[in-house]
Amino acid sequence: MKRILLIATVLLAGTLLASPTAAAPPTPDFGPTIEGYAGHDPQDTCDPTEKPGPQDLRALLNRTYSLSRTGNITRQCHIGGTSEHKEGRALDYALNVGVASERAIANDILNWMLATDRHGNRHAIARRMGIMYIIWNRQIWSSSRASEGWRPYTEPNPHTDHIHWSFSWRGARKQTSWWTAAPVAGRDSVGYFDPRDGTFHLRNALDAGGSNYGWEGAPTGPGIVPLMGDWDGDGRDSGGYFNRSDGTFHLRNALSSGSSNHAWDTDITPDLPFIILTGDWNGDGKDSVGYFDPRDGTFHLRNALNPGASDYAFEGAPIGPDIVPLTGDWDGNGRDSVGYFDRRDGTFHLRNTLSPGWSNYAWDTDITPDMPFTILKGDWDGDGKDSVGYFNRADGTFHLRNALSPGGSNYAWDTNITPDLPFIIVTGDWDGR
Repeated sequence: MKRILLIATVLLAGTLLASPTAAAPPTPDFGPTIEGYAGHDPQDTCDPTEKPGPQDLRALLNRTYSLSRTGNITRQCHIGGTSEHKEGRALDYALNVGVASERAIANDILNWMLATDRHGNRHAIARRMGIMYIIWNRQIWSSSRASEGWRPYTEPNPHTDHIHWSFSWRGARKQTSWWTAAPVAGRDSVGYFDPRDGTFHLRNALDAGGSNYGWEGAPTGPGIVPLMGDWDGDGRDSGGYFNRSDGTFHLRNALSSGSSNHAWDTDITPDLPFIILTGDWNGDGKDSVGYFDPRDGTFHLRNALNPGASDYAFEGAPIGPDIVPLTGDWDGNGRDSVGYFDRRDGTFHLRNTLSPGWSNYAWDTDITPDMPFTILKGDWDGDGKDSVGYFNRADGTFHLRNALSPGGSNYAWDTNITPDLPFIIVTGDWDGR
């Protein structure tokens, strides 16, 4: 449920950079306010201790690209020449222009950092991080000369085996808006999947009206489980499905027909009663998957979109067919956790951490076991926290509440969905706003 800034592709030295296999680093969806370009403030003191800004950028790149680069930040002061490394406010991140995969990662990082954001702010990430200049592959980009773009770099070290960043003092101290500004949270809305023809139908607004997105995105049949999530960290949820007949996941980054961007097999067989779940378990801005086993009340969640063992496995709910597992970011900390709705007594039980323990939120409702309600979760008001609601199959109405507590609906509307239609209700942030 992370809100990520969508950024445009830029040109480097007049040539469109090749698209890498990995997505750009996850980026908060900031508002239009942004600082100006960092001025040129070269090293003039000696303090070779790592500053938090370069440390943070190094960690972000390692997480994003599954690397473990140590990334040199400091340099001893007796070594000749002026360098922000001597003040602990520069980063050398090892990527080799002669290695195609590393060159693609470098291009991806630089496109991301120097892109124009959705508010029209040029070089948005570089400005928000307080980047003073960048050197890579015999070229230099300077914040103080941003209008000139990339310029030839003719110093003896061509920087073909690493990217160099120098930070302003504010950026080095994490005092710029990348670290201090509050991101703009998006809002979840609803839609449905029709298993008769494998089509998705999604609407951006929490009211009656036609679909904003509609496409064929899955096979037909009762064994298809539609899934929604932000698989690539672009701030928009898209679709996919789990096929119970063969235990495979198929996820696509766009709200359109086409081949899967992520597809893999599992050991889940058709006889296993697992309930498939999605969420951002580790706070990296990308959703992944997992399952709930109603036979023993355990959650099994994995961070990566590929085969492998669970990263989190714990007992978190009672057993039985009346338990509806739920996932969401209940406290707004950027990580989804779990909970459940108990149809037997109409109570919600939600926990902030991925571990056994008492509920952080628990309340009663008037929902009785005979009511044909589909329980829903989402961030309806854009406050960065998920809450709950329900769809009433008996009359085709939605009822959603912003708070994790008893009370009336904040959003309620009617639809043309009748009880005989086999639609599966889905929720997500389709437009990133």
